[in-house]
Amino acid sequence: MSKQKNPRPRLIPLALILGAACTLGADPLSKKTEIDFYRDVPSRDMHGLASRSDGLVAGPVLTDLKGKAPSELLWCLEPAPGGKWLAGCGPGGRIVEVSADPSAKTYSAREIAKVGDPQVYALKALPDGSILAGTSPTGGLYLLRGGKVAARTGLPADSIFDFVLLDGGKSVLAATGNPGCIYRIDIAKFAAAGKTNSKKDLAMEAVAYGSVYVARVAMGSNDSHTVKAFQEAEAWPGPAIIIAYSHCIAHGYDLSQGLDHQKAAVNSGYWPLMRYNPAVRAEGKNPFFLDSRPPSIPLKDYIYNESRYTMLQRAHPDTAEELLKEATDDVERTWRVYAGRAAMPGRESSPNISPRNGNGHEKAATAAPPEE
Repeated sequence: MSKQKNPRPRLIPLALILGAACTLGADPLSKKTEIDFYRDVPSRDMHGLASRSDGLVAGPVLTDLKGKAPSELLWCLEPAPGGKWLAGCGPGGRIVEVSADPSAKTYSAREIAKVGDPQVYALKALPDGSILAGTSPTGGLYLLRGGKVAARTGLPADSIFDFVLLDGGKSVLAATGNPGCIYRIDIAKFAAAGKTNSKKDLAMEAVAYGSVYVARVAMGSNDSHTVKAFQEAEAWPGPAIIIAYSHCIAHGYDLSQGLDHQKAAVNSGYWPLMRYNPAVRAEGKNPFFLDSRPPSIPLKDYIYNESRYTMLQRAHPDTAEELLKEATDDVERTWRVYAGRAAMPGRESSPNISPRNGNGHEKAATAAPPEE
């Protein structure tokens, strides 16, 4: 009985031939270039180099467009209308519009917006012309329109790295780092929530009823005014509401200075003292009383005593400055409204254009009978 020959020796030459063929057919660009990043030597000149998994590969594959660099770091490029590009920069939180001319090997850039965070890692041009920006190191999400911040919020992450549009731009996916998460954002809801509207004036809403006693008080500014408001509210037989300034530890200041802080709130015009007493209205007089003087200190001298405002000023100085201007406008507008209301004449010195009968219903005015 003959033994079967071992086929392995025949495979060895074939393997050697295939190995040699693979070596001879390797990509001639697969060579490594040693780069010394720690010294200013010619090896650091990386123009015209491309990287691949096995190292840096020399070759005429990159063209360096000439132009004035808009920033030290360019983190992202996003196509924009008109054949232009949006670039997120850092540090400085700038967003620039880049116009490139590949044939001339040049480009130019101009700043179109600036955000509060130092690094703009992600950009996305939305169909309506607005821009979505993701930043670092606070994970800021910005909606910009016309170069201005229309809405802003912070995602629970250090950085926002990328955006993907969904539903034709109605929503967007945002990829974050530290921690690495993906969030879905409804653009319409985000834009609506980010609008900086004035807060409702609870006192004036109550005044609109006409039959409610209303007062705004601050013990630290005027304690006698506070006591008087409580006495009038108790004496009024109908509903009464007193809105009192209450200092809070969450506002971020020493509560032992709470009464002084209340005084600053009133002096800045942020918290005007007022009373609306329907009992005085029944006497034919103006029931609206403005009991504090015109603002005597800037609003910033009041709010920047609180850490909840100084934190925003440190993290987002541009946003803080813009919001301070809007808040100052609101304070001035509110004061004008209150002052105008307090200066209105009472019924006793103004025409009685709607005479009423004993039941409180309007009745037609009748001419007095002629004297005989």
